[in-house]
Amino acid sequence: MILRAIGWIVGAALAAILIDGVCQADELTGAETAIKEGAQIDKDCLKLNVLKDVGACRVAATGIERPAPVMLGLYFHMWFSDAVLAELYRGKKAEVADKFEQLADAEFPAVTEYESKLSIPLAELCRIVEVNCATAARYHDQWRSRLKQKRAAVGYRESG
Repeated sequence: MILRAIGWIVGAALAAILIDGVCQADELTGAETAIKEGAQIDKDCLKLNVLKDVGACRVAATGIERPAPVMLGLYFHMWFSDAVLAELYRGKKAEVADKFEQLADAEFPAVTEYESKLSIPLAELCRIVEVNCATAARYHDQWRSRLKQKRAAVGYRESG
């Protein structure tokens, strides 16, 4: 009888440990899922394949209040896609490249805001959103520098 009771206690303790581990894993998976969901929203917008329609889709997508991880995935994918397209069109169609660069400039502050809120490393974000991390790191450094320059020009001071 005592051994049976000890067995139940040990079993319950083991179950509690396993459940706690599963719950913690679900939290990470939940954030990853939400980030992927945000990126998928932008991927769906890009399928419209006409700049005006893509823009309208993105405006509608960002106009809805969503959880921070979803917004991070959405803004990160928008920014990265526009940065890639700006580079792709540079030297071919300057006005198109400039438009994508302006879009990326407008999106990057939201990327940095959500990155800061969620403390997700860039490499992890790249893995989740499935973009080339070397390219994303290069663009990220570029755009962070541009953002600092723009903010300095208007007298913005970073907190912390």
